[in-house]
Amino acid sequence: MGSDVRQAVAALLDTDPTTAFAQLVAGGWTAVGLAEDLGGSGGDLRDAADVAAACAASGHRLPVADLLFVTARVLTLAGIPLPAGAVCVVAAGDRVPWASWATHFLSVIDNRVDLIEHAVVEPGTNLAGEPRDTVHLTGPVLASSPVDNVVDEIRTAGALARAVQLAAAIERVLAITVRYCAEREQFGRPIAAFQAVQQELAALAGESTAATAAVDHAIQNPTRHTVAVAKIRTGMAAGTAARLAHQVHGAIGITREYPLHRHTTALWSWRDEYGGEREWSAVLAADVIGHDPAWHGLAPA
Repeated sequence: MGSDVRQAVAALLDTDPTTAFAQLVAGGWTAVGLAEDLGGSGGDLRDAADVAAACAASGHRLPVADLLFVTARVLTLAGIPLPAGAVCVVAAGDRVPWASWATHFLSVIDNRVDLIEHAVVEPGTNLAGEPRDTVHLTGPVLASSPVDNVVDEIRTAGALARAVQLAAAIERVLAITVRYCAEREQFGRPIAAFQAVQQELAALAGESTAATAAVDHAIQNPTRHTVAVAKIRTGMAAGTAARLAHQVHGAIGITREYPLHRHTTALWSWRDEYGGEREWSAVLAADVIGHDPAWHGLAPA
């Protein structure tokens, strides 16, 4: 179903971001993966990942990945239905992703989740220009439910969302770079014919393949361990992919009219959100040390 989902979503994205998002909401695409009895559109995590990947590859700034992974996960754990037509985000701390686009909010306090209808939002952005806002919740509380370890669940779901976005954006960066190298000529031939450029493209393709493989494994078997690996590997690939792509493109890569910078600024932003490589490497190391006695001798004193 993956390619069908991506194609269907991509067809809706061939317009401005506001119109595209309205079409995605109306079509139920922003609730894919959430059970129908909770107000969702059904489907599984693979379907949700395909929708999020299509949006990330488009270069539009949209809250889809956060809705499909973070909001859906919290609603599922809390057993709280999504209100009809709602755009609901998790308001936990400052720099809340996409709060300015939301109609409802999920407040997380002391392992309790509250569904709240109104808030005062102070706008902010990340490097890619996406909303990262400060939220002051004003109520009323429409539903409430206890959820154990909800903060950890949010962080893991958010890390998987960003990993999906990173892998999709890297794949798009590769496609843009390959096309540019085929079209750009120097000394009477495409620059793709030069060995040095071919080596850069091969390295970029390798990073894209590794990132996609890590994400696919996490989607098929979503545990904290596999999500940690996916977030680490996509974060590593993001830095390398952005560097290689801009190195090949030269100055044109940062011009407003050219699409590359929309993806690379997103890569630089997403790799640090919901934990960067260093943080998730520490989580992964702690899990390995905690489960494999052979590693105990390497644990810090």
